[in-house]
Amino acid sequence: MTTAVERHQVSESADQVRATVADPRDTEPVRRRGGVHATAESSSGGAEPGSTHAGVRPGATSSEPGERSYEVTAFAGPGDRASRKEARRAIKDSRAQRAHADQPTSSTASLPKLSRRRAWGRLTRGGMWGPAGVGLPKHVTSAARIGVLTPFVAPSTMSIPGPIIGIEATSGQPFTFDPWGAVQSKHAASPGVVAFGLQGTGKSFCVKTAMLREIGWGRQVIVSSDPKGEWVPLAQALDGQIVAVGPGSCNVINPLDEGTRPLDVDPATWRGLVATRRSLALESICTTLRPGRVLDEFERTVLDRAVEAIDAGDVEATVTGVVDWLTNPATALREDLGDAGAEAPTALRLVLGRLVRGPLAGMFDTNSTVTLDPVAPFTVIDTSAIAGAAPELRAIAQAATSAWIDATLRSEDGRWRCVVSEEGWDELRNRAQAQAMDERLRMTSQWRCSNWLIFHELADITQFGEAGSAHRNQVKGIITKSAIKILYKQSAASMALLDEIVRPTAAETDLLASLPQGVGVWHIGEAIPVLVAPVIGQSAFALINTSAGRVG
Repeated sequence: MTTAVERHQVSESADQVRATVADPRDTEPVRRRGGVHATAESSSGGAEPGSTHAGVRPGATSSEPGERSYEVTAFAGPGDRASRKEARRAIKDSRAQRAHADQPTSSTASLPKLSRRRAWGRLTRGGMWGPAGVGLPKHVTSAARIGVLTPFVAPSTMSIPGPIIGIEATSGQPFTFDPWGAVQSKHAASPGVVAFGLQGTGKSFCVKTAMLREIGWGRQVIVSSDPKGEWVPLAQALDGQIVAVGPGSCNVINPLDEGTRPLDVDPATWRGLVATRRSLALESICTTLRPGRVLDEFERTVLDRAVEAIDAGDVEATVTGVVDWLTNPATALREDLGDAGAEAPTALRLVLGRLVRGPLAGMFDTNSTVTLDPVAPFTVIDTSAIAGAAPELRAIAQAATSAWIDATLRSEDGRWRCVVSEEGWDELRNRAQAQAMDERLRMTSQWRCSNWLIFHELADITQFGEAGSAHRNQVKGIITKSAIKILYKQSAASMALLDEIVRPTAAETDLLASLPQGVGVWHIGEAIPVLVAPVIGQSAFALINTSAGRVG
């Protein structure tokens, strides 16, 4: 058993004396007989073993008027457990009071309060009142994980290989991104990208900036439809290919083009793939020209036989060739259809004939007069000439150009391509076209393509059939399969759908309603969302800026 002795300087008012105990390191214990420790300065000759008491002697004068300073020595003898515990508590209180030595203690009543609020005190004399030392338990973590404690305040910079797209708005660090780099770095499962935002929030500016940097990174860019002509100046500046579609353009795009067979695909397999794509293209055109009506079993049989005749070489692989074949179908087909389906060839001939005769003629009815340049860094399908045309014409253009682009992607020539859909909702309005887009997303690895779908409000998804319908679920599946989502400011009507499709955090939901122009939230797989402001040079800004007409 040991005896500890402690000293401390305390103050005494004119009518009260208060004593505290100091750190035992202030005195050096001396071994005495009987295993009792004391100090050379102790003068407690009458102390009984097992007791704890204090000796007080005058010390220096206090700095406060009317107060005196005393030196107090506390003794803990080899008594019972309670006495030793009381001595240890006195030492602990002494240390706490020493940490708050700058606090005036002119009243004995203030000492117990001071010991209970030991974590608080004045930071400076006469200054602010706050935590002098926080007594929270420590947690050791790495810098890579500390960002999860304060999302949107201190996000960790993503290490994604790729070109610089912009600046992380919260950290000020450069933000690098490439869709395939996100897959390689295990941030995303697929390179598909969707961008949502109200008009004028900066989503198109963001995608244009990203595509410009992707070209510098060695990727090729194809814009499947440019209804406003906004991508044309950028393609011209980069010596890209511009394919105009519409009346007076003299360009014909054949949606039934075979494309180029990859070297590692045998001819029989290739014929099967081409037949499937042609059947899907014909179905997409027919459903587009007949909104709200799907093909019945007789009409599907007719289209399948038409594709078989094309594959056999009996029919030209154009819409005009199919219309001519439907004028006088084969006897075997008539027998298979019977009386119940006798009208199917005539109905399809009238539908497809609208591309051969009338205002839609001369754009998608014969062999292509232009081909996609496989080595062009930038290819834009300029559909601005039909921007004010009937919705069905725009939908036909979407279906035809999409089939044309898919034929190029199926060639698997080893090039990495970003395919941009400027008006995502228009492209998915047709159920057959949504099915084709879904196939493209599933084949991204084999075709080496990254789909970039640009949408306006997320609430526009309600135009795709009823809630729970096959068409709407397919559109939702396309958005879900796109592992990379770029969100700009959203309306209140879209917030409920965000929880269903994007599943943002509560803090992010509040942020999306008040995002400033030009700043977007990037969801890259399951990583922490990052606020990004795209940055571009003055010369490129003049080519892609489309806000001049809005701001005046």
